Amino acid sequence: MLHSILHFPIWQGAGARHGYARGAGVLRHIASAYRPVVDVDVDDGDFSPTRDKVKALDTLRRHFLKAKARLDHVPAPVLTLGGDCVADYMSIAAALERHGEKMALLWVDAHPDINTPQTSPSGNFHGMLLRALMGEGPAELTALAPHKLTPDQLFYVGIRDADMDVEEFRIIKEKNIFRLDVKEVEAHRWQLLFDAIAARGFTGVYVHVDSDVMDLADYPQAVVAVPGGISVKALVAFLHAIRARFPLYGAALTEYSLEQTAGPEEEALARQLLVDGFGVG
Repeated sequence: MLHSILHFPIWQGAGARHGYARGAGVLRHIASAYRPVVDVDVDDGDFSPTRDKVKALDTLRRHFLKAKARLDHVPAPVLTLGGDCVADYMSIAAALERHGEKMALLWVDAHPDINTPQTSPSGNFHGMLLRALMGEGPAELTALAPHKLTPDQLFYVGIRDADMDVEEFRIIKEKNIFRLDVKEVEAHRWQLLFDAIAARGFTGVYVHVDSDVMDLADYPQAVVAVPGGISVKALVAFLHAIRARFPLYGAALTEYSLEQTAGPEEEALARQLLVDGFGVG
């Protein structure tokens, strides 16, 4: 059971605002009816120059320290509501510090987010945070996550080959990182994933969901859109199955951009993900 909500509408990891604050606000409104919410203030005017090939590096560090200060005083496990994908960088770091090698990280996303500053085509940290959690990245940010993630702890769900670059293909193959494809999720064939988690001795899971993992027919406002995603029906069923099988050590719903519209349909989708999927109701 997720005990607390961290609302962190950061956008600087993606390089532009993209309607993340509006989306995070809708998520916060729904979640606040069921759980206490802690807010991390985001300075919209803070976007520091690119340094060490990472856009807004100093801005990100300042905001991550704000998030850490909040996380130090809220009951775990925490559901983080972004904001772009970096919103739960410190939440994952805190969960790793608490659970160490006993925690599996499920990355439910259209993208692997495992570049380095040297290989990133954009310089946006939201495509680098997993590599940074492994200890490869800007020293100012890797130092904030002292308990390093190992490739063995990482399980991808829903990533699409169409939007992966050479380095991401290379590291996933080299480290033999687990992948569960969209078609397997749609068919509810996730037992292979569950068996792999159990076989490696993990006692609980952290589940990160980037909204762009969803099919564009269900969520057409994805910022970095990739066709062929998971239907919301299958995604909710998957999240429910994960919660039934493993203890949650933390979770996040990120990149719920509502740049185009934010009406009843978008609120209904958010409610379905939070209440039926993550079980906050």
